[in-house]
Amino acid sequence: APLYLRPRPNPSMDATGRADPVAVYINGNFSGNLDVLSMIPAREVFSVDRMAATEATIRYGQRHGSGALLITLVRND
Repeated sequence: APLYLRPRPNPSMDATGRADPVAVYINGNFSGNLDVLSMIPAREVFSVDRMAATEATIRYGQRHGSGALLITLVRND
């Protein structure tokens, strides 16, 4: 197969062969991985932004090799 059709190696793979999970930040605070999303009702979510792996690593550290999701919840004043 041509080079452009071959899969590229994933740089976020560690020695065990597992990729880092995507980190989830809710209102600026680290909340865990994607499992946290199932506990948030959709009506409470104002916005969801995806942060690329490079930017997440620079901003939050080495453990963000798969990127991050930034969730903003609706304010109930």
